[in-house]
Amino acid sequence: MPNILDQVITTERAGTCGPPWVQRQHRSRYRWAIQYVSGQVVLDAACGLGYGTHMLYHQGGAARVVGLDCSEEAIDHARSTYGENERLSFQLGDVLNLPFGDNRFDVYVSFENIEHLGDVPQYLAEAKRVLKPEGVFLVSTPNRRVTNPRLRRDQKPFNPYHVREYQPEELLTELSAFFPKCELFAISLFSERYVRYLNSLPRLTRHFPARVHQATKVFCELFRLFPSCEVQPVSSDDALRAEYLVVAARQI
Repeated sequence: MPNILDQVITTERAGTCGPPWVQRQHRSRYRWAIQYVSGQVVLDAACGLGYGTHMLYHQGGAARVVGLDCSEEAIDHARSTYGENERLSFQLGDVLNLPFGDNRFDVYVSFENIEHLGDVPQYLAEAKRVLKPEGVFLVSTPNRRVTNPRLRRDQKPFNPYHVREYQPEELLTELSAFFPKCELFAISLFSERYVRYLNSLPRLTRHFPARVHQATKVFCELFRLFPSCEVQPVSSDDALRAEYLVVAARQI
């Protein structure tokens, strides 16, 4: 389904267009994050076009929210769409070299970002640096076992903008080096039978199983069979069949 994939990739930053399941998954992450932000100082990076940053401010009751992104076009769009005030602002910046002092934020929201980065330890070190000791780091990323079946961690994912994708234990291991306390959640739990099927497909090409999964999602959407896009707590076993992994990580 190349046309569907192109929509997913080119609208990944927005979360406001493209396939309907992408919209639901994007927004569900921020609805889940709202529970953490009331009265808190929050960083949302990479914020993309800013709709999630605005949700954290408008619906979450954060004391202050800063949306940060490396795209000047995205930041300009966010500012023109949502405006800025003493509690809501947008800033150009790099998650590998955050333009903030130490211990600045109570909550750091980082959805669909880690898979795009080459230097993940630097990204996590920066997150730890700008968070207060009792702060929380909210992360989401695709689960490779579902989105790129049979692909090794060191192989290039189907999505050309992703550097690497993780399975649950790999992600928790990466995060726990900087944030020892990790709570695991998930989005869109497919059946274990279906996920085993994906991982048993012949690799006619490297990304053949991933293409099958993309086509399956179109079928599920058409016949209203798509798994829930809401964030939900999961066991380590159930996380293996989730399309997206979500973690609330803390230092203490």
